[in-house]
Amino acid sequence: MSTYNEEETDWVSTVYNFNWSSTSLGPMKLWDASLKNAVDLCFQAAFPTSVCIAPDWIPLYNKAWIPILKAKHPHALGKTLKQIWPDIHELLISQYESIRASGKGFLKNEEYFEYERDGYTEEVYISYSSSPIFKSDGSVCAIFTLAQDVTEKVLNIRRLKTLGELSRRIPG
Repeated sequence: MSTYNEEETDWVSTVYNFNWSSTSLGPMKLWDASLKNAVDLCFQAAFPTSVCIAPDWIPLYNKAWIPILKAKHPHALGKTLKQIWPDIHELLISQYESIRASGKGFLKNEEYFEYERDGYTEEVYISYSSSPIFKSDGSVCAIFTLAQDVTEKVLNIRRLKTLGELSRRIPG
């Protein structure tokens, strides 16, 4: 039973009907069952979720992930991390390769990034958890990431702290 709303259904349909044969991933029907299950879980998640597939690190993402991408959506579909995030792909790939080698995930809180996603470079803070997706042969084929853009929260705390410091300096 599908729990998608109409807008989500359109995006899920776009992803499932994408010509994956035009990428290194090949046709979706040939993907490992565990990868297909992870992609289905990604689309069912209410939280911003992505599945980034090795070896070229091609991400698939749910509708809730779009605010993280901003103007990069929908052009990110079928592209590699390097194509989508040229300014931070080395860091992301390094993290994913580490998970791939160790088979262990990680959690990052309020991780600072500086990248372009809406036509200009911006300061961004993301809290995220990345975990391995294992193929039936035991190898890691992809990374499952849950993320939340916490930029507004971090910047608001910084602003309040600055205002507090200023008010303490003003003679009363």
